[in-house]
Amino acid sequence: MSNAPIIHFEAASSLAVVVSSSQPLLFLSKDQKVIAASTSFCRTFEIDPATIPGRPLASLGNGEWAMPKLASLLQATASGSARIEAYEIDLQWPNRKT
Repeated sequence: MSNAPIIHFEAASSLAVVVSSSQPLLFLSKDQKVIAASTSFCRTFEIDPATIPGRPLASLGNGEWAMPKLASLLQATASGSARIEAYEIDLQWPNRKT
């Protein structure tokens, strides 16, 4: 018996939660490519939503997401070898007016 319908439903449900979230959220693949982003993520970080799907996290924006420590923590979390309760970063936005 195939699990395909269940898997498709779970994936669609996950995408719906991310995209409709009022919080800035990303849904990443195991190799840290963006599957979906919430509208609030795009608005908060000034990224065109049409440019996000399929892109590596590190390539979003103007390179501000290309942080080796963040990539390492995400990889460790995805593999199950680490559990991150909270992590704060100082996002450096080139050419952004504060």
